[in-house]
Amino acid sequence: MTRDFMADLEARVNAAAARIFGFPASEALGKNLDIIIPERFRPAHWTGFERAMGDAKTKYVGQSLPTRALRADGTQFYVELGFAI
Repeated sequence: MTRDFMADLEARVNAAAARIFGFPASEALGKNLDIIIPERFRPAHWTGFERAMGDAKTKYVGQSLPTRALRADGTQFYVELGFAI
């Protein structure tokens, strides 16, 4: 893949994420994932994240799991998460 292809792909992904989550790239880039994780799910998310990073594995690799995400306007919607370490 060329550098131009990767830059174009990143721009397209950022534009799609902005449409889905409602955060412009300028507001979301460099921010913690908490901006798209509903507050009640954050402790479980970060506990699982730290465990997966510490163990360098997760039992969810290769699976898609439904969960809720948060839009900029505060509404929640279902997304599918995929995991790879």
